[in-house]
Amino acid sequence: MEGDKHMINSFKGKYGWASNFAMYGLWYDNVWYPSNEHFFQAMKTLVQEERIAISKALTPGIAKRMCSRRGYKGFKIILRSDWDAIKNDVMLYGLRQKFKNQFIEAKLIRTCPQKLVEGNWWHDNYWGNCLCDKCTNIPGKNILGHLLEAVRLELINKYKD
Repeated sequence: MEGDKHMINSFKGKYGWASNFAMYGLWYDNVWYPSNEHFFQAMKTLVQEERIAISKALTPGIAKRMCSRRGYKGFKIILRSDWDAIKNDVMLYGLRQKFKNQFIEAKLIRTCPQKLVEGNWWHDNYWGNCLCDKCTNIPGKNILGHLLEAVRLELINKYKD
């Protein structure tokens, strides 16, 4: 189920625009990132050439693989030392930029007051909540959902003034 009266628990289908893999891009430091996933992954490194290479990845999935521990087809980034300390702030920045697009800004606002949960099946209990049998007893932190709700509240408040 993608969502109900109280919760949206999947960023696919009708709510695919909420996914970091959705192709709503942003500019940062004179580089165009075609999705928030491209941006987020690129920020894992301080090396500008690596960031540019990640920005050119054909898909968000490839951008993510390029920044994995194993790398991708010989490409491997130099992970910045402060990554764990700043990754939530980087995600929040990317989401704020992404939702400057008025089309999806309106979609995000219309989800209020529903809880936003990045339900998944790939064992991500940090950014979301894995729904597989293996993770049944592991409560997801749903950081992405909480950050999306924070951006939604900012947008709602912007229009109240």
